[in-house]
Amino acid sequence: MTMNVTGALAKFALEVIDRDIPPEAYVDAKTAVLDALACAIAGSTAPGVAAIYEQMVEWAGKPEATLLVFGDRIVAPNAAYLNGALVHALDFDDTHSPTCLHLTSVLVPAVFAASETRNASGKEALEALIVGVEVACRLGRALHRRQVNLASGPFLPASVIGGFGAVAAVARLWGLTLSETVNALGINYAEASGNRQALFDKSLTKRLQPGLAARSALWSAALARRGVTGPQDAIEGVAGLFPTYFGCDAPDPAEVLQSQDFWDISRLLIKDYPSCGQAHPLTHAGIELAKSGEIDPSQVESIEIYLREGKNNVVGMPFEIGDNPQVDVQFSAAYGAACGLLRGRFGLEEIQDEQIRSDTRVADLARNAKIRTHLPESERPTEWRKGDHILWVKMRDGRVIHAVSSARPAHRDFDAVEKKFRSCASFSGLSQNETDHLIELVATMDKSPGIRTMLDGTVRQ
Repeated sequence: MTMNVTGALAKFALEVIDRDIPPEAYVDAKTAVLDALACAIAGSTAPGVAAIYEQMVEWAGKPEATLLVFGDRIVAPNAAYLNGALVHALDFDDTHSPTCLHLTSVLVPAVFAASETRNASGKEALEALIVGVEVACRLGRALHRRQVNLASGPFLPASVIGGFGAVAAVARLWGLTLSETVNALGINYAEASGNRQALFDKSLTKRLQPGLAARSALWSAALARRGVTGPQDAIEGVAGLFPTYFGCDAPDPAEVLQSQDFWDISRLLIKDYPSCGQAHPLTHAGIELAKSGEIDPSQVESIEIYLREGKNNVVGMPFEIGDNPQVDVQFSAAYGAACGLLRGRFGLEEIQDEQIRSDTRVADLARNAKIRTHLPESERPTEWRKGDHILWVKMRDGRVIHAVSSARPAHRDFDAVEKKFRSCASFSGLSQNETDHLIELVATMDKSPGIRTMLDGTVRQ
């Protein structure tokens, strides 16, 4: 077999061994799992989830993989699909810089489902997660080096690129051969999909796409294991991933396999707010102004925001409440700033449809916000640096108060993510004992002979 980049990534995924992975990577993998479970538990009541759950249970099939929170056991690809939707439902799941990949919403559901089908140990599941994240990020980094705009381009990198990492993880767990893994990557490429139109239209489909990639990973690996062939040049071919989806030349094997002094699982960034990460700087700016005591919310007249040079069509469009209020506010920098400023927080309670519709003060402030994407040098605050966002607040007495922010998701350790997990669990009605038990199961996942006990711990009683 010619060792092209597709083959090189397949070989890498299968040949990484335990001693290649440092202890801190396992800790970071458990942190990623805990964050994914937090997001899934909180997302279990999100708009659209009940309908997907009902459909998946109707199509239950062979009881081989567990649905998070709900507890039903159904055919593995469909379990991965629903679990991916749960993790991504509130846009609260992690992201990776500089690739802008949401990875655990694709990788964790695929790894869980594949692990259950062969009763893999917790450590094997963690190793597969670490390797799958690495494969996806190496593709994402290659695109970043080619200056491909993954942050706001037409394709959704989480599903288009993340699916390849999920295939690598499943292939490792299922013991596929090198040839079968290459075929699985090729089959997955035929199914690779995901775009931002669902986001631009503020529809619920946006939150489903990581689940589609997780489902595809299991299909692809299963078919390859049965002898179905896929294109051998899925990444670099004339009609391969890089030229077709991103209009650029593909890397060579040496580029994607180049050594680095870290594992990408340790570069995942954890969100503080349940919204698009591009809106976080302005949400943070609003919250910080509210905490400062400089602002009397009742005296705020209007706000103005600066995103960055160039039109931001992800979170910088004028705010309006449509058919899906939750999605509307999650992808509005203006709403995040207004809510942070007037309410001093932007959490799970603030993104519920009923709360959004009832909080007309926040909605009106966001709807009338002036949104700027150009900042003349003469108007730049002295503390502003390239890449920073700015929130200006005009008060009724004529004063204008501003805040500069570059705050984005950051890497968090297990203890920090535990706080987020407890908040999500409380919001969703898990008892203190259930919460403590599940945290302990994740913390000791690398010692567990199988992951089903941990998955059962997510089930709402």
